[in-house]
Amino acid sequence: MSKGHLIALRRLQENLGEFDYLTTVDIKVCSCIETSTTYNQGYSGRKEYILSEKAISFLIGHPLVFRENSPTTRVENVKGEPE
Repeated sequence: MSKGHLIALRRLQENLGEFDYLTTVDIKVCSCIETSTTYNQGYSGRKEYILSEKAISFLIGHPLVFRENSPTTRVENVKGEPE
């Protein structure tokens, strides 16, 4: 297993076909990428790419989720109710 790849959300949204190694679940998560445009003092807008909250539900049980600041530490996502 490799340490993974950093891929911009924009590339995943616009060029998903480039990534033939994505799993079915990865593709479902990518379907949750949303864009919003922000404007800076009336100048041209800048698109921001974010994952919607719905993406979290697709990551439940996904075996390849890791901490950003500790890429060898797995994160287990389990379904539960707020406490």
